[in-house]
Amino acid sequence: MLKKWLVTTKNLFFPAVCLACGKKIKQDYLCSSCKKKIKILKAPTCYTQLKINHNNNKEILTVLSSCLYKEPLKNLIHSFKYKRNPYLAEFFSRFMLKQLKVIKFNPQNYDFVVPVPLHRYKIKARGYNQAELLARPLAKYFQLPLKDDIIISKYIKNSQTKLSSRKRKENVQGKFIVRKNLKNQNIILVDDVLTTGATISTCWQALSEKGANKIYSTTLAK
Repeated sequence: MLKKWLVTTKNLFFPAVCLACGKKIKQDYLCSSCKKKIKILKAPTCYTQLKINHNNNKEILTVLSSCLYKEPLKNLIHSFKYKRNPYLAEFFSRFMLKQLKVIKFNPQNYDFVVPVPLHRYKIKARGYNQAELLARPLAKYFQLPLKDDIIISKYIKNSQTKLSSRKRKENVQGKFIVRKNLKNQNIILVDDVLTTGATISTCWQALSEKGANKIYSTTLAK
């Protein structure tokens, strides 16, 4: 595990080496060379439009993503999700906050931040919900409550990783349930990676069906 190389600087944990190339560094997670390899998305490519059938109407969900899902970021996200390295959320949230600042996102009309849920058995196995860890710094920065009990994953299905676009949609159909009335509530919905959009679209539908007025969706990468 990467944790054995961690050093502490101003209450933050940093590895003693670049997590991509292994070069020795004094702080942060990547050396300057590897950090430059991360592809920051700019308009219009930072936006993805998803077509959704909702209440017998076709609607468009626009999702904002900060980075392109390729190396060295791809391996770091895998480490974050599957190798119990939650400290990387601090590093990733910088990209998300920077992107939201670039597009001049105004949080004043929003009521709270909601992470895409993970089933409780997966949280127990993984130790955390990665979407929640990404959402916390955003909620803190925008001074909004983080609500991790609004929407839940009610059952486990097969991993999305190796499924086709059609299978991904089938896999998450009916997976999420919203437990509260959200009438007239405006929500910021946060996830880690946008692939086909099946997961975030299904969450959006579940929140909308409970009365959510406006839902702004953002992910770390796509």
